[in-house]
Amino acid sequence: MLISLVSYDTLTTHLSTFLTTTIQSQSPTAAPTFGCYITLELPKPHIPLVSQSTCKGKLTELTLKYNGGDCTQSNNEQGGKFECEDFNGGPTDGDVEITVFDKNGILKLGDGSLAVDVDVSVGDILTLEPPEDETQFQSEITILVRDPQAIVSANDDNGTGDMGLLQKITIHTSCSQDLRLLDIFGSTQVFAYTDTKKDGLVTVMQPVIVSGGLVNNNGQNINGALFELNGDPIAFGNPIDGEGLSFEETMMTDLSVAELEYTLDFDGTLVEFPGQVCDTSTDVSVPNRNLGPSITEIAASVSDLSTLVFLLELTGLDEVLDGPGSFTVFGK
Repeated sequence: MLISLVSYDTLTTHLSTFLTTTIQSQSPTAAPTFGCYITLELPKPHIPLVSQSTCKGKLTELTLKYNGGDCTQSNNEQGGKFECEDFNGGPTDGDVEITVFDKNGILKLGDGSLAVDVDVSVGDILTLEPPEDETQFQSEITILVRDPQAIVSANDDNGTGDMGLLQKITIHTSCSQDLRLLDIFGSTQVFAYTDTKKDGLVTVMQPVIVSGGLVNNNGQNINGALFELNGDPIAFGNPIDGEGLSFEETMMTDLSVAELEYTLDFDGTLVEFPGQVCDTSTDVSVPNRNLGPSITEIAASVSDLSTLVFLLELTGLDEVLDGPGSFTVFGK
């Protein structure tokens, strides 16, 4: 069994986690003549996620992660345009119901249903879209977080007329105020968005490529081998001697976390003559180096470079420098 982690610094650079077990190899250092392997390819480093450039146009989609917690954990740059108020101590780590609306009506979820009393647990992701017959968000949205288990009387309405209310959040969504990935608004956090001026989805989710298969160079033919990754079928074939069998899959990974963690359960089974070809399970954890600031963000922190930052933003080069790079910047 060969399991390796490959960084995109170069295609041949391996991270520190490198596990090797070979079957029927001629020596401990020889390449395996028969066995399974997995390679995990991480995204290019230095994708700026923390303090990423703010949205530029009207929002057309907003994805929020529900973290639970009260208003005091809020961390964003919307100033007085953002409002958050807790009731009954605010949300904790229990399940809640969430309703989201703007002045034109109830927002839709990504599946087209209405964002009304949606059952949500900590860690859940909500993708929000404009109300029916609308193409973009209005200047602000309101999020109501309620306790579905609240037992309240007609007089126990927190003074709001909304019984069971735990938190009320108002987020400015016209992009005239900063809205960035990982901004925290009360119990919610920005996970992804699209707007009318940026090209495509801006998200903390990035692709991780898992590839692997069977090395078969020991003189035997295998008829009908089925391979699975984490329980899902990924490849089927007849890996005859000298040809083997390979696969490649893409997993989406949350790059907002400091540690990237993966559970890889990889196995192959003979179909025609039932038997186990390979069976392995490994938990992989590697540091996430994608949380560093971009060149524009570094420049913006230096007052003497304000003209450079202005010109970068004016020409759109700020978004280029927010990309994967690598870049070398000369100035004088």
